[in-house]
Amino acid sequence: MKDWASLIEMGDLSVSNQLLSGFYDIEMGRWRWTIQNFSVILKPPSASEQNGATLLLRLFIPAVQIDKLGPITLSSEVDDQVLDPQTFYKPGEYTYARDLPPVLLATNVPPVRFCLARATPRTENDGRELGIVVTSAGLISK
Repeated sequence: MKDWASLIEMGDLSVSNQLLSGFYDIEMGRWRWTIQNFSVILKPPSASEQNGATLLLRLFIPAVQIDKLGPITLSSEVDDQVLDPQTFYKPGEYTYARDLPPVLLATNVPPVRFCLARATPRTENDGRELGIVVTSAGLISK
């Protein structure tokens, strides 16, 4: 059985302290826009120091972002270890998932940094830089 204890829902105000940077306020009670670079702290699931874990980021890419920017590439790193990027060519809901070896989960709360190859710059109508919409993030046991 998978340990989902570290999955954080973006609509949950109690997890705000785990959002280190790059997130806007909750929208529609369940998701947050990001900027181009954003980061979180995630609690490793039990036994991850022996078995590793899987990093999950559930996200949505609105059609307007693809229309303005073209394909969007998401990269990430944990403890300075760069993980494989993923490129999104169409709007829609996606799960970015990457396996992490035990060595990357030796700390109690590893920071995870995400980077988008591009984001929509601030405009007069919306003073926010907009990256992607995130609904949840976490580490699950393998």
